[in-house]
Amino acid sequence: MRPMTSARRSHSLQQTLPRVHWALFAALLVLLLFAGLALADKPADPVASWPVVALDGDQTQADIAYSPDFDQFLLAFLSHEGDDWNIYGQILDGEGFVISPITPIALGGGEERGHPAVAYNSATREFLVVWEETFLNQDWDVRGLRLTATGVPIGDDFAVAARGNPERQPDVAYNSVRNEYVVIWKQVVGEGDSAMPDISGQRLNAMGEPIDSDFPITFGATDESFPRLAYDKNANQYLVVWQEAGAGNDVDVRGQRVAWDGSWLGGVMDIAANDWIQKSPVVAYAPAAHQFLVVWAEQADETHRNIIAQRYASAGAAVGGRISVSTGTNDFRDAPAVTFNPTKNAFLVAWEYVIDQEDQDILIRYVNTDGSMPQDEYPVSSALGIEARPAVAAGSDDSYLVVWEQEGDGNKDLYASVLKSPETPPTPTPTPTATATPTATPAPRHRLWLPVTLSP
Repeated sequence: MRPMTSARRSHSLQQTLPRVHWALFAALLVLLLFAGLALADKPADPVASWPVVALDGDQTQADIAYSPDFDQFLLAFLSHEGDDWNIYGQILDGEGFVISPITPIALGGGEERGHPAVAYNSATREFLVVWEETFLNQDWDVRGLRLTATGVPIGDDFAVAARGNPERQPDVAYNSVRNEYVVIWKQVVGEGDSAMPDISGQRLNAMGEPIDSDFPITFGATDESFPRLAYDKNANQYLVVWQEAGAGNDVDVRGQRVAWDGSWLGGVMDIAANDWIQKSPVVAYAPAAHQFLVVWAEQADETHRNIIAQRYASAGAAVGGRISVSTGTNDFRDAPAVTFNPTKNAFLVAWEYVIDQEDQDILIRYVNTDGSMPQDEYPVSSALGIEARPAVAAGSDDSYLVVWEQEGDGNKDLYASVLKSPETPPTPTPTPTATATPTATPAPRHRLWLPVTLSP
């Protein structure tokens, strides 16, 4: 029998399969082609990422502090499921991997909690975590808890601000010169039209005990919210930044330098104050350069929102011009985070990049102390789905830890990635001839997420 040619095979196959199958096959090819084009437009992540917290419900509002003494991070976060609003801590090693069980910080009681913030005390080698918490579902207070560098709670939690007014949105910084902390928060005094949302602060000693009374950082009739601060150890001062509601839809970013004792240094700084929306400010300090970097999200119209930064000297004067960290048209960026690594001598800025309602990524960019940006922005997470609210901290050498919340299966989990300069490849050496005797291969270091199940 003469063998069948390629043309005859094709003709035979067309007669064997029904025409509807060919139509479905063609449609599938078209779908695959468009899917390939869509995926080609989405950049690949240049770094690896992995889950670090995956509990029932949503894990969100992450904050991080680094212990150089132990080369470990404390990740503080909110876990929300049903009526439970709990604050937990998770210790990660210097490479961003889970090395211990999750630590309960504030649980149960039917109280709502949120906005955890964490700082590291280099003198006592421990962390301080602060958060907001309802009191009998009527008032909001700021509370705190000390933890060892390995994540073990020290004593009981305590009140930082509990004066009968709603105290919310705390942040904390450690003062290495005086071995104390400053905690700041948004405080609403009065009710109705007479209510005045201001920013207040409180000094705490290394034991978490109050030093003197709390002090005002802002005082006015406008709505000041979402305060953040950074500590300048050279001048033993702080820079506090916040967003402030203006007329109409206007939102501005302002700042105030505060001395170690809570007194004001100079006047209020108009960091970004025009008719646009400027929101979600964050700040970090570069000791060798004696300067702060303030970063915020800025929206000039309804078509796009950018990430903008501005450097400030310790004395409060602006250094150079505005820095366009990430800009574009017909797209939105939000929720910036910033930290400084002295080894790399560069700030790291991270933010969420909104592609559409069902897809947003986490992007980062380095900013040098001279205002230059050595490379373009790039994604640390660009999976299909929602990645949001990044938190960043500098680690050992020139590394940075980035943590964000990532939606999957209807819940939000926390993912992490560590950024650092690649190591210089070793000089190749001749490989000796293998012997006939087999040798055991060392087990690779464990770098997987450690799932943890908490008892109810």
